[in-house]
Amino acid sequence: SEAEDLLDQALTAAPEDADLLTSRAGLYSSRGENDRAEEMLRQAVAIDAFHLQARLRLTELLERGGRLEEAAEVIEDLLKANPGQPEALAALGRVRLVDPQAARPYLEEAVRLNPGRFEPLFNLGLCHLQLGQPEKGEASLRRALDLRPGHPLCRNNLAIALTMQGRLDEAEADLRILIAENPEFV
Repeated sequence: SEAEDLLDQALTAAPEDADLLTSRAGLYSSRGENDRAEEMLRQAVAIDAFHLQARLRLTELLERGGRLEEAAEVIEDLLKANPGQPEALAALGRVRLVDPQAARPYLEEAVRLNPGRFEPLFNLGLCHLQLGQPEKGEASLRRALDLRPGHPLCRNNLAIALTMQGRLDEAEADLRILIAENPEFV
């Protein structure tokens, strides 16, 4: 509540500050007030069309609400002006994962531009698995696991990639590690 009070005071003094609007939207979102968060994020984007964090947060909010086409449009608008933005490419690839063929070029470019980020590597691995390319999926997932060794979904999908390749002993070994590290992981 102290953060909210400070942000509200700051917004009273500077109502057109996209950074403040984005931060305030984050607090609304954390409390489940997604309509208010969306309103503030849209306001931030209207003030600064190239505000990366506002667009990324708005994309995530729309994506969580199942509004994938709207989410894609928010990021595509940014990419028209800044086509090489790795975080925006990764976000669009994530949103487009329902069609892995459409998602792949965005994720590949995000990984090429910023190879040390977990999320695009993980999503590229998922994309390759959906496309029936388990070897490529394995490579991306292993690189992602190097960045976050304890990530349960990454390890689980690595086991899937290994299973798809008929490497059942290796898949079982990875699943045993997963269960040992995350006994609650179903």
